Amino acid sequence: EISQEAEDRRREAAGLRLLAEARLVQGDDGPRAECEEEATASGASEGPLPAASQALAICREVQDKQGEAESLHTMAQVYLSTHALEDALRTAQEAVDVFRAAAATAAEAPPQAYRQ
Repeated sequence: EISQEAEDRRREAAGLRLLAEARLVQGDDGPRAECEEEATASGASEGPLPAASQALAICREVQDKQGEAESLHTMAQVYLSTHALEDALRTAQEAVDVFRAAAATAAEAPPQAYRQ
């Protein structure tokens, strides 16, 4: 069973992904960074990439593979929008790999009882 704290962190990550997507649609690129590590390390709080990077970190922390893949997908979209094609390709491929791993894990897991 998922702890309440882990579930809260997953919701926080989902909110951060939504924030990143909204900023992307709005065209708010925020501070330019060459890569996600630079964006995260710089402490930049504007633009879609820092929000997506923070969502990714949270998902990895709580071992949420589906959220991790979704965060990587969002990051790949951000990279595409800024024409950082190598980063976009690398991140998109990583998202595909994590989506596949999440699907394989879900297929192996026993069905969960309905919970509200």
